[in-house]
Amino acid sequence: RKEMVKLTKTMAEDGRVAIRNLRRSSRHDLEALEKDGEISADELERAEKDLDKITASYVSAVDAALEQKERELLEV
Repeated sequence: RKEMVKLTKTMAEDGRVAIRNLRRSSRHDLEALEKDGEISADELERAEKDLDKITASYVSAVDAALEQKERELLEV
């Protein structure tokens, strides 16, 4: 059971890393749009804040799923 919990934690961390990588890529795309003049600095800042909120919600969903799965695996 403990090995399954370790595997689950590893998978959750991989999920968090993937989410952060998507955020980094999206931020880069937004900065390119701002540099090209397609969006203003205010729009960039607003979009980055929205992106951070979305990222945080997905990371918390991964954490909640991990916690639930840990309880489920350790249940006797």
